[in-house]
Amino acid sequence: VDESDGTVLAVKVIAETNYRPSEVDALISCGQDGHKSIAQYIGTYRKGSDFWIVQEFVPGCDLSDHIAQSMTGLDELLCCDIFTQLIDAVQHIHSQQFIHGDLKPENVLFAMDDMHDIKLVDFGAAW
Repeated sequence: VDESDGTVLAVKVIAETNYRPSEVDALISCGQDGHKSIAQYIGTYRKGSDFWIVQEFVPGCDLSDHIAQSMTGLDELLCCDIFTQLIDAVQHIHSQQFIHGDLKPENVLFAMDDMHDIKLVDFGAAW
């Protein structure tokens, strides 16, 4: 929680040995401009031998959890909506000359519990 304004943020802590500058480069290029389907990048900080990558907190569950918990699965309209948003996000990433590199249901988060808007996260394999 940002003490200055109460904003809830997500922090990914990465050991220096696993840190990839290309992840931060991709986040700066793709996640700092407020694209509606990409978690917003806030900043990167170093603390000792760790790097802290700070992003927008996305409160909903990930797509794989939703599929696993759903008794009826995903209806066709929701699938179409998710896919359209995902393609829009990937198109934006490619327009910035990056590849996400790890598109999977665990990296697709629902922005809210209503399951209508998604946010793409985890650019650790981006290049």
